[in-house]
Amino acid sequence: MSSRVATNTAYRNSVYYMQRRNVEVEKASEQYNTGKKFQTAADSPANFAATMRLENDIAMYEQYTTNSGYAYDSLSLEETALGTINTVLDRANVLMQSGVNGRNSGSDLTAISQELKEIQKQLKDLINTKTATGESIFSGSLSDQDAYVFENGKYVCKADNGQRAVQASASAQIAVSDSAKDFFEMVATARTAESNSLSISYADYQTFESFYNKNYDNTSTDSNKYTVKKNGDHYELYKKDKPEDILAVSAPNSTEINFNGLKLNAEGVRVDETADFHLAPPENDNILNTLDKVIKTIEYYNNGTAPDGSTVTISDVNKVLAETQISAKNTQVSVNGVMTKIGARQNTLDNIINANTDISAVKQEAKATISEVDLYEASTNVTKTQTYLQMAMTSFKYVTGTTLFDYIR
Repeated sequence: MSSRVATNTAYRNSVYYMQRRNVEVEKASEQYNTGKKFQTAADSPANFAATMRLENDIAMYEQYTTNSGYAYDSLSLEETALGTINTVLDRANVLMQSGVNGRNSGSDLTAISQELKEIQKQLKDLINTKTATGESIFSGSLSDQDAYVFENGKYVCKADNGQRAVQASASAQIAVSDSAKDFFEMVATARTAESNSLSISYADYQTFESFYNKNYDNTSTDSNKYTVKKNGDHYELYKKDKPEDILAVSAPNSTEINFNGLKLNAEGVRVDETADFHLAPPENDNILNTLDKVIKTIEYYNNGTAPDGSTVTISDVNKVLAETQISAKNTQVSVNGVMTKIGARQNTLDNIINANTDISAVKQEAKATISEVDLYEASTNVTKTQTYLQMAMTSFKYVTGTTLFDYIR
């Protein structure tokens, strides 16, 4: 016995199939036009969630790329500024070496002093270098503060000990600033010997510095004191607390004593009189203040006296020039140390950038696999669904036009 399909049922089925094919055509066309497999979470919940996670990861790596670019620019600016500081200090050293010359006249020293003033200004500008956005690169974490300002007759460091850093990858932060307080402010100045009654200069500073580093005692002031005494036609030098131990002797009828790189002139010290000198406590300071001391000493020498009324001799000038050369060289060593660290950071940053690029590409590919359609497949899908729709429309037309409906009516 054959079963008969009701007219209403056939009609509803035809409408349903035609509507369904319409939806399929629309979806296939949307995939073809957008290149996306789905538009909302309802289309594919699991794949939609995976795509969103990948999109977040890709956006994060794009930010890492931006951060890395900023870091690279900042480090390059630091490297350039520090390299220029080195070059400027080279010139300062040449000038100071030429200043230690007995043939120099007052005008020669004045010319040297004037150029050292310009170098001092240039160094201050370099240590206060700012980025294009106005951030000071050598102020530590205080980006809106100059590293050095001139206050009360001295150059004062305003930087803190911090560093600014950027997130260059999921697990790596790269420092993009350095503090002048670490590498420019606390630089060892020349170690010195001081006396109120002896004229002191350096015969060989390196020898003296070595002696100083081995013998300076920061626990006992007396251990750092030495005495010069005239004995007959010569002078003798001994440690103040050990007069029995003669450490150096002058030539007969000479007022000069050479002692571990120091040249001591005891002129004016009579027989059985003594004159003392001591190893001055170690100090750290910035090269700006040290240069200021040279400039002022030359100025006082040309004027004949210092503000306190004391006489400034060419020997005083030469001593300060020699000491400042040491400070300049120590500053260069400190600056070179920072440049080495910057180079290491740049190498690390290169590796991070390459790794980030590779990881981001992998995530882009994974996202494309999950969410993007193959163009050939999408085109085939459109054609296929259009064919199905055409068939459904033909079927609907056939069902609604059958003679059975006419007969029943």
